[in-house]
Amino acid sequence: MAGIFRENSYLCKMASCKVYIKANNKDKTNIRYRISDGKSVDLSFTSKIEINPNHWDAKKECLKAKVVMSPAEKHETNMSINEYREIVLTAYNNLLGSGEGLTSKNLKLYVDYLINPDKNKISSGIPITFFDVFDKYIETSLSSLRRKQNYHIVRRTLTRFEAYKQKQNRNFHLSFERISADVLREFEKYLLDEVDIVQKYPELLALSPDSRKPSEKGFNYIANLFKILKAFYNWARKNEYTTTDPFVKFENRGQIYGTPYYLTIDERNRLKDYDLSCTPHLERQRDIFVFQCLVGCRVGDLLKLKKSNVIGGNLQYIANKTHTKAPETIIVPLHKFAIGILNKYKDLEGDKLLPFISAQKYNVAIKDVLKRAGIDRMVTILNPTTRLQEQKPLYEVVSSHIGRKTFAGNLYKKVKDPNLIGALTGHSEGSRAFARYRTIDEDLKKSVIDLLDD
Repeated sequence: MAGIFRENSYLCKMASCKVYIKANNKDKTNIRYRISDGKSVDLSFTSKIEINPNHWDAKKECLKAKVVMSPAEKHETNMSINEYREIVLTAYNNLLGSGEGLTSKNLKLYVDYLINPDKNKISSGIPITFFDVFDKYIETSLSSLRRKQNYHIVRRTLTRFEAYKQKQNRNFHLSFERISADVLREFEKYLLDEVDIVQKYPELLALSPDSRKPSEKGFNYIANLFKILKAFYNWARKNEYTTTDPFVKFENRGQIYGTPYYLTIDERNRLKDYDLSCTPHLERQRDIFVFQCLVGCRVGDLLKLKKSNVIGGNLQYIANKTHTKAPETIIVPLHKFAIGILNKYKDLEGDKLLPFISAQKYNVAIKDVLKRAGIDRMVTILNPTTRLQEQKPLYEVVSSHIGRKTFAGNLYKKVKDPNLIGALTGHSEGSRAFARYRTIDEDLKKSVIDLLDD
């Protein structure tokens, strides 16, 4: 029975669970459980555990100490009684959050569901909680490990929000019926204030063993979180877990991005030619970054590239982000500089295309090499927390994603066809995201005005 308890099951222990039997003249009687929570809740559940009524210690709620039976059998029976107590408490907690009536019948349904989750399905009338559906969505509908991690972050944040709300209202539980546009607005405010809230209530972090201390969240981060939550709601409605949609009356702030910035072709070439022979580890990561600037793939795909991905002078791969929805092979003809980099590492052992390291260390190395190469052009960025403009040197804000932007942005200045460039980057036709990879700079504006001469 281990592993079925919910992360926030301890919260329901404010309710009491009494274990008892009904005395009779028979040799066997079932162990029973009674949930009491204030004056209004009195639920009962009858387990399948049978004992001799003469063996029951009503005061200690277990078998009598001097029962005549093997020690192993006695221990196993008492363990089963205690396990059922935990299951009943957990089922009650789930029932509170489900929007179902607080009845003994529904309590039994939840207990049965926790014991046999694969056997009992919602289609059979077994209640299922909001978090149960969320978990099922993560496990069955998401293939990318990174996307699963992002959704788990949302789930843990919702768990903390629920526990925080319960400090004002112990009967508050997230459910499809309970979550409204107003609750989403409360959740948004919680996200903005979570750093201070967790400092005041550090026990919220104990709800998930892998929770990290929250940091200040920007508006773009929060907008993306609600985007994730909306995608889950769309899936839940499609699969008939709910008919509600709180987003109808909730306006997501939306993600706002500043003017796209990336390396110019001149800066890319300066970086390529900069002498880093005294720091071979940085030279290797510089070469990988320049290669990324020449092929435009996401860092997740870049780090997985094998020698077998190079076919007849082309780089061929299927983007991991879209491989379950639209598994289309992306083919990028290799630039002469890219071929030169591959030849430099052609004797690399194993099947890795280039000497990749982790994405995090890669990002740190990129900043270092740009700074050493003197690529310090000031760019205007949008602070994700304040949404105010700031000016930073390029080497401070560069990341692996800039390699992808450098590829797309410079191509767009030469060939102003987003669909053609999208075929090289893996963006779908008409993708709104593509706008973040290009900018209408002064040269592009001038080329348009020059058309007036014809």
